[in-house]
Amino acid sequence: MEKKLLQNTLWIFNHPNPETIPSYYVSGLMPAHFMNIKKIIFLENHNPHSLIDKFKPKCIIISKAFSLKISELAEIARKKGIIVISIFDDWIFENKNRTKLNLPIAKNSDYIITKTIYADEEIQTNTGIKSKIIPTQ
Repeated sequence: MEKKLLQNTLWIFNHPNPETIPSYYVSGLMPAHFMNIKKIIFLENHNPHSLIDKFKPKCIIISKAFSLKISELAEIARKKGIIVISIFDDWIFENKNRTKLNLPIAKNSDYIITKTIYADEEIQTNTGIKSKIIPTQ
């Protein structure tokens, strides 16, 4: 079952050059490659319905978001019964733009991944949402 789920998972990157973002490289590209998960670049001008219809994923993993279009993708996926996992490498709550971007994604996620206890506590304190901690070492 796990292998079949991984074959039907898409790891979503929201930057045209994900290899240039250190957190994408360590927390996304490397694990996706290691687990043989399809990697997709999803940008502001892309259509979330088209992506879902084309690939028919059972699960999507959303790396750090750079545009509000990702929250639309998360919402549509969730409504279609697709498992949504989001990774929050950083979420500085004093930065209102980051919260505006991350909160809708978090609310539409089945699982939220953080790297530290501190990040989990910050997210839980500011949103009431608990995360799973997977440290990178």
